[in-house]
Amino acid sequence: MRLRVLPVILAVLSIVLVLTTAGRADAHSELVSSTPENGARLSTMPGEVTLVFNENIDPNFAQIVVADAGEIAHPVTPAVSGAQVTAAVPEGLPQGEVHVRYRVVSADGHPVSGEVVFTAGSPAATQPAGASPTSSAAPSAAAPTAPGAVEEDASTTWMYALTGFAALLIIGGGLAILIASRRR
Repeated sequence: MRLRVLPVILAVLSIVLVLTTAGRADAHSELVSSTPENGARLSTMPGEVTLVFNENIDPNFAQIVVADAGEIAHPVTPAVSGAQVTAAVPEGLPQGEVHVRYRVVSADGHPVSGEVVFTAGSPAATQPAGASPTSSAAPSAAAPTAPGAVEEDASTTWMYALTGFAALLIIGGGLAILIASRRR
């Protein structure tokens, strides 16, 4: 009788193992709001940009690059306070379209990147010099890369793979015991 209960116990332990070690798939940081807002049209260039996320951000891995209408990237040093990341807009940034590219590492160790775009100044200033209304803008500068972000991603993937492998071993062992007990 004990051998018949063993596979059930092993299956329950496997489920508990998977549920307690696997993180939620939607647990990554998300941008909740920004000042200025994405798509905003401002009359003047703001002094700073603020990004607010749904969870605290690791200040060691927060990076922001501000790119002007000519796609010239201006790295800035962000200040992180909990879920809020603030960066000064570089002095002398030309009016026009401004791209604020961010890369942060969420609490679960996953890198998250994105962009907020707003326009400052007159609409005529939104195009890079020499661009015609039908030409496409230059390729955008890549989002900043947080040091260690790739390693965090890889270690999390390995953790999930090892957890799944352990669960399969437990279930397979339980099934082997069940089959062996039925042959007797």
